[in-house]
Amino acid sequence: MHAPTAGLDSLERAQRFLATYQQGKWRFDVFLSGDLALRRAIQRAYGFDHLPTEDEVAQVSDRWRPYRSLAVSYLFASEYDAQP
Repeated sequence: MHAPTAGLDSLERAQRFLATYQQGKWRFDVFLSGDLALRRAIQRAYGFDHLPTEDEVAQVSDRWRPYRSLAVSYLFASEYDAQP
């Protein structure tokens, strides 16, 4: 069995992927509220005076739906930018 994108160039693969995403079959809402690096990034970005709990992280992230994966990537990047 071959993948449905076998033989396609990267542009054609991207176009098919985006077409599928636009039909609502794909969701970019992957989120791990217990990730320590994420919790630290949220602590700094949102001014928590303590390491936020998983529940607090989940509450903060609710407003990012359905793009929590993208928000997390930005928060992770901010962690690296903050390193000396």
